[in-house]
Amino acid sequence: TNKFFSTDPHPGNLGIEVFEDGRTPRMVFYDFGQACSLSDDQAGGILEVIESIIDSDAKKSVSAFSRMGVLKDNADLKLVEAKCQQNYDTGKLKVKKRKKRKSSKYNVNEAVDSELETRIEQADKPSNSTESTQEVKDTEVMGYFTLQSEYAFVARALSQMDGVGKGLDPDFDFISAAAPYLVEVKGTSQYLVDEVKKKLNFVYDPDEGILAKEMNLFKSLGFNPAEIVDGTRK
Repeated sequence: TNKFFSTDPHPGNLGIEVFEDGRTPRMVFYDFGQACSLSDDQAGGILEVIESIIDSDAKKSVSAFSRMGVLKDNADLKLVEAKCQQNYDTGKLKVKKRKKRKSSKYNVNEAVDSELETRIEQADKPSNSTESTQEVKDTEVMGYFTLQSEYAFVARALSQMDGVGKGLDPDFDFISAAAPYLVEVKGTSQYLVDEVKKKLNFVYDPDEGILAKEMNLFKSLGFNPAEIVDGTRK
């Protein structure tokens, strides 16, 4: 949440603090000799990428990449979006369903887990979006990306954390394990705002939403509402 993290979370730098009063254990990170900080957009963009993977939402993936600053100015956003959608549709990139723990001495937010399962199941539904489009090769889009040094540290940290998780549980999947904590990391208010926007996407989508289509219709008739100030045209 403070956008500062250890870039070397190997097993020797990790510990678990257990409380005698029954509170949920927490992970402890040791040795911050190698650490990194992220900007608001870098951290926020990473969270949005995770959410877009959960929802198999290619358009949101591209939006998140833009926020992260990893797309070059000349990037073909439609082609990048098509590649993301292709990865989701073919199952090349998807979130595993989390194993349900039958018993636990610690409280689990069942509502959040239930919502996550619903989102993953919805994203698993087949899509016909790639049937009528030509396959996009990795080489066609990789040239549109540029990575700042901070993301190399992020990739290293996530890779090590994923390795630790798989060492404890072969079926461990970092994104599905992290997903339930999006509410906590983003804050309840922001999370609710984002969820409402998803539900009303058919209205507010900047390209396909009802408002965008109505605005384009007005413009085609030579009438631009954006140019109206206090009821008079500029």
